[in-house]
Amino acid sequence: MANKILIVEDEEGIREIEKIVLEKDGYKVETAEDARAGLAKAAAGGFDLIISDIMMPGMDGFQLLQELRKVPAARNTPVILITAMAEQRDKVKGLNLGAVEYITKPFSTRDLLEKIKEVLISTRKPAQA
Repeated sequence: MANKILIVEDEEGIREIEKIVLEKDGYKVETAEDARAGLAKAAAGGFDLIISDIMMPGMDGFQLLQELRKVPAARNTPVILITAMAEQRDKVKGLNLGAVEYITKPFSTRDLLEKIKEVLISTRKPAQA
């Protein structure tokens, strides 16, 4: 059975590219256009991984991480942050809030897929390729 991933990204082009790449690699993918929509989907549960941008209107990715940890269905779901915020302090903040990986834009889709596989393996949810 394929791992289920939620992509939370406000930029439609990036969101769609990530979705296509992940589906091509065998993952089941759902998307959300902002953090509030992502939180609602995550609260329904069933995701093996959440990939989120940080800079989004309204609730940002850091706030999303904090809220996810309060939701029983998403509390233990690993989160990878993908962002243009390349400052060390931002990376430290994201990791301290519970992200398992912090990837800066631009990034290669090959690197993203490898990070996803590593995270899923380390959380004992083997990736389906």
